[in-house]
Amino acid sequence: MLCYPQLESGAIGQFPGRKQLIQRTVTNTLSDGSTQRFGDPAGSRIEWTLTYEDLTDAEMAAITTLFQACEGRLLTFTFPDPTANLLGWSENLAADAWRKDPLLQLTSGAADPLGTNRATRITNTGQAAQRLDQSLAAPENLQYCFSLYARSDYTGEIITYRMSGGTGDRRTFTIGPSWKRLIISSKLDSSTETATFGLELPNGRTADVFGLQVEAQPGASQYKITAGQGGVYKRARFMDDSLTVTSQGVNRHSCRVRVTARQGN
Repeated sequence: MLCYPQLESGAIGQFPGRKQLIQRTVTNTLSDGSTQRFGDPAGSRIEWTLTYEDLTDAEMAAITTLFQACEGRLLTFTFPDPTANLLGWSENLAADAWRKDPLLQLTSGAADPLGTNRATRITNTGQAAQRLDQSLAAPENLQYCFSLYARSDYTGEIITYRMSGGTGDRRTFTIGPSWKRLIISSKLDSSTETATFGLELPNGRTADVFGLQVEAQPGASQYKITAGQGGVYKRARFMDDSLTVTSQGVNRHSCRVRVTARQGN
């Protein structure tokens, strides 16, 4: 899998960066001179402009290697949006994108830490631990930060994890009546092309959860809702056939990269 590289910091982009949504309107002119206009979803696309300064030799080499492998605009690659929540359906845990163990009971409409009623109450009705997770079509060996808000009427444990085959990173947190943001940030040594993130409830436990989010960076940013597909674009392309690199000194390079992907791709 060709995938856009992260910097040595674990981030994909630097500030300032630019992201814009381009939408297309189709206009039909009828024989009587009137016109009809409607949106064309197939013509919608997203464009990112990533401006880099002070890149190391290794960072610059990673970007140019991908650019050469794609032959500029010709081939596609996976692009984790550095501004987005990579998880899809972040507030609809009953959606098909989420894998749920059979004895988990989900109840939407619970109070959340933002003062609305968008949290989900999860109850483990079984005699063993039960899991809820989502897999992303993105390389496992990137630096990811998985975060969510959680609370429970009674103090107890909840486990968050990211998995790669039979290995992964698990963290046990203690939660109580107050909302608490749980954060797990790690990078796994794996060649798997799927990254899985989720939570595990011990038997008999009930917890309210909200704001599940995955970002391709070391730390958690402000929660961003996703009402559909998350921020992983599997068929992104470079927008240019040439890449201009400026070297300011030893191990110091700058460049501008433009990436595009169809909305919903």
